[in-house]
Amino acid sequence: MLRNENAFTLIETLMATVVLGIGIVGLWAMQITAVDSNSKSYFDTTAIFDGTEQIEIWMGRKYKHSDLVDTDGNGTNQDSNWDGLDDVQIGGENPLLSGNYGLNNYPGCSQVNQTLVPGCTDQAADHTLTAPDGTIIYWNVAMDYPVEYTKTIRIHMIRPMAGNNPITFEYIKEEGI
Repeated sequence: MLRNENAFTLIETLMATVVLGIGIVGLWAMQITAVDSNSKSYFDTTAIFDGTEQIEIWMGRKYKHSDLVDTDGNGTNQDSNWDGLDDVQIGGENPLLSGNYGLNNYPGCSQVNQTLVPGCTDQAADHTLTAPDGTIIYWNVAMDYPVEYTKTIRIHMIRPMAGNNPITFEYIKEEGI
């Protein structure tokens, strides 16, 4: 009887099929992860674009424009001794837990990762805007912070489909001459 030494056995063929199947499943999982990451990056980029566009609009506005007013008063006259710390303390005298001049107030703040927005509270923000893509932009104004005759504007943007973790911007507008 002649034996053909050049052929594959059934076990070798099955093992090759299993290895190929594992490789295909791995490629499929990588593709799904890449599509998911691209989607998240798209929303982040869109939110950052919306935020920077809004900052440019505010930079062009006058110092006393209604969009740049501390509507609830929690960011105005909060540092009576001019030590750089908000007089309103959250949790005693720990300066790391200061009230942040109301800059971290927006609904849903307690649901975010607190390392991203330390000292945030669920109080209403000074202003709110919804961008065309559904991103909600909250901004708070602190008067005379960090120095007199300036306004600090902190923007928190909550993106749809990205959980509750915000993208945060901050800029300082000076009153000028």
